[in-house]
Amino acid sequence: MKKHLLQVYKQTGVKPQQLAQQPDCPEELLYLWDAALSFFQNSPGFSFTELKAWMDLTGIQLAAWEVNLLVKVNKFIHELMNGRRNDPNPKG
Repeated sequence: MKKHLLQVYKQTGVKPQQLAQQPDCPEELLYLWDAALSFFQNSPGFSFTELKAWMDLTGIQLAAWEVNLLVKVNKFIHELMNGRRNDPNPKG
């Protein structure tokens, strides 16, 4: 969704309201967000083996909690894309 909104913004020069209302990623987590975008772009569904191979190839070494976070984010994205989750603010 954000990718689409960014594309609309880029093409029209008008920032969509949904994009303007989204919170910014905390600066301390930007490195992890960049890693997630890089990995998810090439592997929308992934296994731990694929993630480990990606880490080895890119030289990006993630801590266990970072890997767990990427797994949860990936699951959430797939649920949204497949219509299995309607709540944009999940609890737990």
